[in-house]
Amino acid sequence: MGLYTEPSMELLCQQIVRDNPGLAGKITPDSIGVRGVPVAKNVNGRNTQITLVGKPGKGFAGEITVYYDRLNLASLFKSGPNMVSIPRSAQTHAEALPAFNELNGLNLTASDITSPNVALMKYATPETVTLTAHANSLCYTGSCKMTYVYEPIAMYPKSGPGPKGLMAGNELYGFFGLVSAEELFTSDEMVYALYNGTTWPNRYAIKWLKFFLNGAVVFVPTRAICNVTWADLYNKGAIFDSGDAGPRPKSTYTPVDVEQLKYMVKRDDEGTHYFRMSIPYYTENAAAPDWSKPPSITSILSLTSKLGSVNVYGEWGTLSTTDANFLDYVWLRHQFGADQAYYQSISGSYRSYTYIYTSSGFWPILEMFDVANEPVPLIDEGAELTWAPSVVTLTDIDQNESLRVVPITETSAAANPRPLVFNTDNTETATPAWVRETSSDSPRPLLATTDNDERAYSVAVTGMASVKIRPIILTTDQIAQPSKITLGDTNGELDGFQ
Repeated sequence: MGLYTEPSMELLCQQIVRDNPGLAGKITPDSIGVRGVPVAKNVNGRNTQITLVGKPGKGFAGEITVYYDRLNLASLFKSGPNMVSIPRSAQTHAEALPAFNELNGLNLTASDITSPNVALMKYATPETVTLTAHANSLCYTGSCKMTYVYEPIAMYPKSGPGPKGLMAGNELYGFFGLVSAEELFTSDEMVYALYNGTTWPNRYAIKWLKFFLNGAVVFVPTRAICNVTWADLYNKGAIFDSGDAGPRPKSTYTPVDVEQLKYMVKRDDEGTHYFRMSIPYYTENAAAPDWSKPPSITSILSLTSKLGSVNVYGEWGTLSTTDANFLDYVWLRHQFGADQAYYQSISGSYRSYTYIYTSSGFWPILEMFDVANEPVPLIDEGAELTWAPSVVTLTDIDQNESLRVVPITETSAAANPRPLVFNTDNTETATPAWVRETSSDSPRPLLATTDNDERAYSVAVTGMASVKIRPIILTTDQIAQPSKITLGDTNGELDGFQ
């Protein structure tokens, strides 16, 4: 669409000449003006009527009414325009047009649209507005969508997977944006890491949200990954990231203390990233949360609340239902009684408690940390779904269950083919074969044994007749040699030639 970047009069002349070839070379932006405004009128397949007036001394005199096609913005963006990044100083639709034009190869001006002074919503999430061509626009008609996002507040190139630009907040509590599952972890990879492939609860497709939380970079899914029991998460070490057993429920479903420290590792082009896994808390006082107040500022729930809920705006914007589902119920760390725990919707619109052996949503927090500053154990990097053959080591084999040589009992010599054996005197002998009852009905490995009756011997060949190898002698037949003819005795004739 770079053809449409000229100023309005230049573009108008091009469109008129395109649809009226007879005016080529006669009208230019310097030689004509416009009387009145364009009129939407379908004549001869064109959608607009306009009157041109010649400027004195510029080569075009008088006025002329012509018909031409204005550009329909809707037809230029049949698949929707690309997202445009606009400067943080832009406050209105008109102030966003330069970035929109540069991205899409247009030259819309404030006079071309009906909403030049409408304020933009300054959120951290992408927003979409409609740009409608003004009825008096010389070159454009129709409308199109403009999806925009503001430029980042600051860049953090070592902030791990996903966008590096901070879109809202600060280095303590801030929001970066959406991260694809391929950039971080898919739900399959998360479940595989948690269960090590032993079981596979139903998973949901996810993206990730990237934040600064308490000065650390953290990631949370845009919805629950799967439904599991609270007890299962505790027994897998995924409730707390404390490095100890944490406050274990006195329940038969959590019979022993389990160290609460689960790691994840991600490798990409930037290097290796390390994460600690846990689930959210509402307030830092895990034993007695105050549900009457908003979640603690140190809770990830306080940050997701700034993104609103289903198409409901929060302080930092909102996410579409295709990007997030904040109505999912997810487990919290907080316990109720001996064998119950709290769960709530991510948005906070609902909360209750239930038994730890029932299922609710697994909504993990992944906190990135620098392995150089924190000692970690050897990590089982099981989040990578790879399958490889393994060596099976056999131990304590019972020799009585091994595969042995099977003796052959005598059978009818007439009914079976027999091998030809020679005695030492070169006379032919036929030895009948015999088959004994097998000692096993399944194949077993052959092992050495001291039992001579069960030992396998090599076949001995005796009494072979000796045959001497002799060379082949070549012979020839005696053939008379032809006689020579002396040419001097032929008198010019050669006998036998015709």
